Amino acid sequence: MISLLNTLESVPTSDWYISLFAILIIALLLILVEFSLKYFNFPGIYTRKFVHIFTGLLICFVALFLQSNLPIILFAFTYIFIDLWALKKGKFKSIHPDKRSYGTIFYAISVLVLAILFWGENKPLFIITNLIMVIPDAMAALLGEQYARQYFIPLSEKKSAIGAMTMFFLSFIIVFVSLEYFYDKPISEHVIIALVLSAIATVAELISYRGSDNLSVPLLSGLYLYTLILPEYINIFNMIVVGTILAALVAVGSWKIKFLDPGGAALAFLMGSIIFGFGGWSFTFPILGFFILSSLLSKLGKAKKRQIEASYQKSGVRDFQQALANGGVAMIIVLIFFFSGNESLYAIYLVSIAAATADTWGTELGIFSRSRPVLITNFKSVNPGTSGGITLLGSLSAVAGSMIIISIGSIFYKYSFIQFIFLILLGFSGSIVDSILGATIQGQYICKSCGKRTESKTHCNKEAKLIQGYRSLDNDFVNIFSISFASILSYLILY
Repeated sequence: MISLLNTLESVPTSDWYISLFAILIIALLLILVEFSLKYFNFPGIYTRKFVHIFTGLLICFVALFLQSNLPIILFAFTYIFIDLWALKKGKFKSIHPDKRSYGTIFYAISVLVLAILFWGENKPLFIITNLIMVIPDAMAALLGEQYARQYFIPLSEKKSAIGAMTMFFLSFIIVFVSLEYFYDKPISEHVIIALVLSAIATVAELISYRGSDNLSVPLLSGLYLYTLILPEYINIFNMIVVGTILAALVAVGSWKIKFLDPGGAALAFLMGSIIFGFGGWSFTFPILGFFILSSLLSKLGKAKKRQIEASYQKSGVRDFQQALANGGVAMIIVLIFFFSGNESLYAIYLVSIAAATADTWGTELGIFSRSRPVLITNFKSVNPGTSGGITLLGSLSAVAGSMIIISIGSIFYKYSFIQFIFLILLGFSGSIVDSILGATIQGQYICKSCGKRTESKTHCNKEAKLIQGYRSLDNDFVNIFSISFASILSYLILY
């Protein structure tokens, strides 16, 4: 309590006056737009985006004059709870035209996090990342709504080419001009940084869900700005740029040859740019090995797999959720590795990729077993494609997949023979956990029309009946849990 009082007393009085003035302006603005919506029936998208732009610009302007970040932190923290209440009660319809969107809450969270991370000499990063969210995102939505004639759906929300181009172009202008104003670096360097951030922000906006871009765009922009602009990270500038280009090539190529759907390709670009750029080649090759080899395996024996695929939740073309389940843990480990400098985390990273590979190879190659699979929990014979079913061929394939990834990693970090075997078994453990969860708690359904057992909630264009497990626990949950389990287990055992 005493510490909090001392912190409050350390804030200049002028900061409180400036902040109070800004809060009063925002409150007045909300009253005016609510009045306009009620009596003039303005479309909700226009009132919401107007408030978004005005409030965001005001926060950036006020930040220029504040010495302490505490007023912004307190305001954002308080607003989160006020907005949650308003959304639940159906208040402030001018900024909540759609109850399913949490964009205003996400934006407040991003302001809170960025104000904590970037202040003092890094205050320009707080301003730039907010500007990227404030102007390009709002204008992309408005122009897309007004002028777009054709739409595409990369994840769950419709997007337009004109909206994406607006997001990219305006992000580039804002980042470049801001860097020129705040930092004394070569123009060519500012152009490169602006291009990287524009690409990251645009793709993050394309795969937004219920306003999640209000969180993902500024936080990802802040991550890249922080590492590209600060002198202590100058040694990885080229790797981040090369990694972003490589991730874009892999994502586009995978979409073109139908390894990934549009949502999966977009997420693969974001995750790949982080893993390639922040991890370097030692982190790049193992996950590329997993992705390329597993994708090729998914194309083998199409006719045979087509007979069994109806039982699976997903097809051979990987989507957003599958990309996240297989690579999300690895991406987090790379970021922890980068900022901590703890090289022992590389083994944990390898295990996470090995676990994803083992599970994928066990499924893709186990289908070709001549013997019927048995359920891992009781070893009773089950139909091919049954979740939790295992075969000798599938198990051996899982071990082989884990071994391939550990072998690739051993090129960069030398392990003893005992360590090598141990890492393979840890990766293989992920596939075992995946099978156990699939046989016990993963949702299993039966089609009401054809009577076929399936992992999918719908079959024959009808809602299937839940016969086992939990509806909320699907194959993607099982995948990410099993990979997390193998990674945590390897950390606990090894370190």
